[in-house]
Amino acid sequence: MGAGHNYPNGLRVMAESSSSGIWAVHTPEEGPFRHSMLEHEALGLPNELAKRFELWIAQYEEQFDAPQTFDHARSNAEGRELATALKRHFGSSVRIVFAPSAKGNGRYGSGGPDEETC
Repeated sequence: MGAGHNYPNGLRVMAESSSSGIWAVHTPEEGPFRHSMLEHEALGLPNELAKRFELWIAQYEEQFDAPQTFDHARSNAEGRELATALKRHFGSSVRIVFAPSAKGNGRYGSGGPDEETC
């Protein structure tokens, strides 16, 4: 179980360069930002799960050197699996959503219509 799992609006799994891939979701009442990045250690993730997130982010960053060969479908599949693993880690007490990659612009969503609840 995650340490101090007090995330009333849930967690978002979303790849971004130099990130952990995990974000606390915020409401407009909480300020101007839709989410804030959380470190794996702060979440109490098992080492194996943290390493999987690190590998996913490293693979995500490969698209900047070779955008024409970046496999969005593979990246999204791994992101979904990570979101599901994060849900298993926290259980039903924390809402987990996954923001899939938007093919063509190399960016992930942040609460848009394509976001998936795990």
